[in-house]
Amino acid sequence: MADSCRFAELAVRLEGEERYRELRNMRGDAFLFLTDGQPSLNSATAFLAATDLLSRCVAPETWDLVKPIVTAWKEAGRALVERGRTEELLRAWGRPLPAGQAPAWVPLRHPIEIAPELLSVKPVYFHAVGIEGDGTEELEHLHRLASIERVREAGEALFVDPLFFLGFANWQEAERKSVRLRDFSLTRLVSTRQLMGQTKRSPSLWRPSDGRLNEWHHEWCVDRFIDRFQLAVPDDTSNHVRMVRLNRLISSAARDYKNEAFPISEMLGERCQLVHSVAPFLSGAAKAWRFNKFSAFLNELSQRTSTAQEMLLEDIGFLLRLATELTAFYLLLWELIRMTERQDA
Repeated sequence: MADSCRFAELAVRLEGEERYRELRNMRGDAFLFLTDGQPSLNSATAFLAATDLLSRCVAPETWDLVKPIVTAWKEAGRALVERGRTEELLRAWGRPLPAGQAPAWVPLRHPIEIAPELLSVKPVYFHAVGIEGDGTEELEHLHRLASIERVREAGEALFVDPLFFLGFANWQEAERKSVRLRDFSLTRLVSTRQLMGQTKRSPSLWRPSDGRLNEWHHEWCVDRFIDRFQLAVPDDTSNHVRMVRLNRLISSAARDYKNEAFPISEMLGERCQLVHSVAPFLSGAAKAWRFNKFSAFLNELSQRTSTAQEMLLEDIGFLLRLATELTAFYLLLWELIRMTERQDA
């Protein structure tokens, strides 16, 4: 069956001018509408094209005219997963925003809504995310774990701070002998590093060569989240409702994972109180994804908040858009820990 997903965009020509201009509202939203009553997406190419369409800022006045594509997009994504092409959903996440979008715009849809276990995939699939999307470069680097069997080698390949291994109970023994690292504790890691003293540095100056999975890397990730969050907050339409829902979501679970997240510095906490909950929530979610327990994680969230899983996935997708680097941080952390539990370190 051929793909069918055609849409039109309103344009106007001012008196005295020769060319037409796309019609925009005060926020810069486009006035789009589908010309196909029932869109049909039957290829990866069409799925990605629909992703680009759904990533555009659409004026509220015409949103209902575009909604039919959401159902077709989800159905096409599920079909790709069933055919063993999950990487196309990661590729959809990594698509850069179409040109001309409002600065505060955050796409309304995310592939996590189609495949909740998306971030449980084998590391090799993360290559599909690419480096062109907003903040996706750290995610893309996770694919380098695919060809590595030992966690120490993985740490070297991804520039993990050597002090990260202080979080394991037997790190001293493992330094002397070829034994498996065991019993990781983030609380142990943080307290040990605090005893060693920390040099305060601007989060924005961090680079991968400065070491991943340390406080500086974490603050850089949090700083990136705050920048996007504060840019989106002034939007008084769709983002306002999404912010309220996001706050309820992460607050409901963050306390359960407080000891599994790096602490937030006073400076970043003053910029955005929400980060005290965002980091623990993402750590818990990342742990569930990498240990293939996200279904149970999502079910518990749904029961605790009395919210349908479909709606929770929309909120999680919104958070992943805002905190892509922080998500990658905790996916890397828990993947390294998972490696130590399934083989020699």
